[in-house]
Amino acid sequence: MDAFEREKLIQTIADQVLQQLQSASVPVTAASDPVLVDRRLITEQDVKELVASGKRELWIGEKTLLTPAAQDALRAQRVTVRRG
Repeated sequence: MDAFEREKLIQTIADQVLQQLQSASVPVTAASDPVLVDRRLITEQDVKELVASGKRELWIGEKTLLTPAAQDALRAQRVTVRRG
């Protein structure tokens, strides 16, 4: 198989994959960007707003506090929390 045939095969496969993705019943979406919260306290309401905006990753400061209700909401909604 020469380079031209290989390139044609790759293009055919890529076209087939794209066609299958476009006809899929579940939409393909990109991962959301993480949210950086630079506040002292995060509440359950903050988590609800975060989830409503489609975010699933939260970056918080080393000294940021999470209320117990916020912690429960983060776990229930499977939001990733990173400190740093």
